Amino acid sequence: MLRPLRDQTGIAGGTKKLPWLFTATFVSLLVAQPIYGAVVARLPRVRFIPIIYHFFVANLVLFWLLPFFDIEKLIVARVFFVWVSVFNLFAVAVFWSFMADLFTPEQGKRPFGFIGAGGTAGALLGPLITIWLSGPLGPVNLLIVAAVFLESAVLCVHRIEQVAKPPTEVDASARRIGGSAFAGLSELMRSPYLLGVAGWVSLLSFGATIAYFAQGQHGFGDVP
Repeated sequence: MLRPLRDQTGIAGGTKKLPWLFTATFVSLLVAQPIYGAVVARLPRVRFIPIIYHFFVANLVLFWLLPFFDIEKLIVARVFFVWVSVFNLFAVAVFWSFMADLFTPEQGKRPFGFIGAGGTAGALLGPLITIWLSGPLGPVNLLIVAAVFLESAVLCVHRIEQVAKPPTEVDASARRIGGSAFAGLSELMRSPYLLGVAGWVSLLSFGATIAYFAQGQHGFGDVP
């Protein structure tokens, strides 16, 4: 639901500004990742995931309130573009980290197809819901709808925590996750498999970025 809004705000200042917005996203990720890693290391899973999602919901409510104040709309639009790009990465990372931590490899093989299908269905339904609701609600109010969906995801997390583990393992979710802000980097450098995955993701992101710029120039229209 947020991606169409992001694309709309991304071209608010002209498509020629898109490379700078992507650069700002990259810098924001460099700043946010160590903070995210430090929070992960210090909190138990049962507290960490709700806190992260509540934080994102609070951000959405803030973006919903900003149009009511006398703030430069172009600045808000650019900040929102960067925020959605960063949120998109962390939301997916939190979800799959939760799934990988919750299920054993044997358990994970059984629901993985259903989970992947759910993600695909969400990617298809999200824009359709956006089109359906943008008329009666208006684009800005879609932020509240997205916030409601995120809060619903938190309820799902609580429910999954309750039913996915036997009673003897309930305390595992209350233990600190541990590690450090840069523990993932050391794991990455020691594993050829993870290096291969990182290379694949990097090439995928590189290609997707070029495609997005091309779409911005020809699909969105070359706005000066």
